[in-house]
Amino acid sequence: HYTVGDYLFVHAGIVPQLALQDQTTKDMLWIRGAFLNYEGSFDHYVVHGHSPVAGPDIRANRANLDISAAPQNSLCCLAIEGTERTPIIVFHDD
Repeated sequence: HYTVGDYLFVHAGIVPQLALQDQTTKDMLWIRGAFLNYEGSFDHYVVHGHSPVAGPDIRANRANLDISAAPQNSLCCLAIEGTERTPIIVFHDD
């Protein structure tokens, strides 16, 4: 994981309502349900992947950028400018 300002970048996610210093590497690499279904606030805005979606899933508390479920070869990143969060999708032709 990596934190900068109000943002936490992590592979899979974090355990809701557990301090960052108490998170385990296993959870940050593998968590799904408890994290994905949590609608409350985290200490940081969480940017993650690990759970494939058809398009960027940008929510109030997190952004899932794992668009490997999309039908085309693509990569997604998140442009952050102030309070604005804009997903950018890059397509790759084989």
